[in-house]
Amino acid sequence: MACAVIERLVHPGPVAAQRSRALPCAATPLEVALPAGVPLLDAVAGATGGRAAWLELTGAPMARLDHLRPGPDPTGDHAAWYDGPHGADGAVMTRLGLHLGRRAGQPWLHGHGWWTAPDGMVQGGHVVPGDTALAEPVRARGWSLTGAALEVSPDPETRFDLFQPVATTPPGQADALLLTLRPNQDMTRAIEQVASAHGIRSGTVHGLGSLVAPRFADARCADGGDKSFATEILITEGRITGGRAALSAMVVGFGGQIAVAALERGGCGVCVTCELLLRRG
Repeated sequence: MACAVIERLVHPGPVAAQRSRALPCAATPLEVALPAGVPLLDAVAGATGGRAAWLELTGAPMARLDHLRPGPDPTGDHAAWYDGPHGADGAVMTRLGLHLGRRAGQPWLHGHGWWTAPDGMVQGGHVVPGDTALAEPVRARGWSLTGAALEVSPDPETRFDLFQPVATTPPGQADALLLTLRPNQDMTRAIEQVASAHGIRSGTVHGLGSLVAPRFADARCADGGDKSFATEILITEGRITGGRAALSAMVVGFGGQIAVAALERGGCGVCVTCELLLRRG
């Protein structure tokens, strides 16, 4: 049975002419110990000194886990919205990806992941960083960024406050790009275009975002037929080889159900935003 895929989602504001923003940066390997029992935002900001970073953690027991799922906006003010917050206290986080940037001059986190709840249910979504805490100390790994950072600013097109790259201290030898993508363009092809413009023929892709009813490479529809026109994603594997990108991701639809699979090139339009780190090599 063919998948019904929504390729565009009409947002309420004026369409911005610039459909991506990419800034060079240096990405330095980073491993930090995150303490238990404090809000995740505080744990990450304290462990990193508040510096811009992309981090991932796996197999983490959660004392508290508040999260949001994608859903329609009952007010009609946005093309897509959130359902929740929901709680999954006592869950074990399978994998969580986190962008550390700034909001109103203070550290801020944007994180997507998936977990197994105490009742055995596997779910995923957008983690609420101020209302989530680890049950045990955990080590997180990723990259510290210099030269660019993500900073929250209003986005008239979507009417969301979104992370956007801003320049910081000079990066020295830049070996990465901090990149955000605007709605209604295929994520994979947009990454290829930006990478090509910056001379990146091979590298890795890390990050998260939202897609409009994405398709998997095996032709399945990622919403599983539940009409999830908006989905949240976490890239689980991303590579650029010979200028061509191949991406796999965890995809969360309405209701919090997840799927993890390779994404179809040309079948994954950006919903609200994608926030990405592209590393050379």
